[in-house]
Amino acid sequence: MSAPAPPLPLAEAERHRAGYLADGPWDYAYTGPADHPIRARVDQGGLARRVELAELPEVVKFLVVDATDLAAFAEAGRALGMTVNHHLDEAIVDFAPGTTTKWEALASLGIDEYDAFGNDVNDLDLLRNARHSVRVGSHPGLDGVARVTVAADPQAVAAEITRLTAATPAQATPAQPAQV
Repeated sequence: MSAPAPPLPLAEAERHRAGYLADGPWDYAYTGPADHPIRARVDQGGLARRVELAELPEVVKFLVVDATDLAAFAEAGRALGMTVNHHLDEAIVDFAPGTTTKWEALASLGIDEYDAFGNDVNDLDLLRNARHSVRVGSHPGLDGVARVTVAADPQAVAAEITRLTAATPAQATPAQPAQV
């Protein structure tokens, strides 16, 4: 079985000599520099495998970490009708199939009440439409969008999750019929 085509044709990646991170449903492919900061954030638990792009059953996100012309590569993705997020603070561009955002994906599943945590511009719609939105870190593109901002630190995020859990009433379970 061959893998579906990545979000951008490999010819574009080759033309721009792009280093990339391709996320599959579980595993990932990476061709960028070994010392790129994104590497420290990929598979921190060591549960996934780094594989060749062709081994991924599907590509759910394609993140370009370096290229000869990052802006032209991003424009090629837009021309193909993709969702393109240029993360200026990290000099990376991510591509997602079609124009589906995280919020649209939730809505397509019938999920319209949710709490959301986001750290970057690709979380904008997700945070805007959430019942409770939390900005993780200080990305300026999310100024004024989230109700709460927490440090980009696992303990700060966990503390906010704990606070939200304590503030949310537990769902009542239906009463069990009496045993006779």
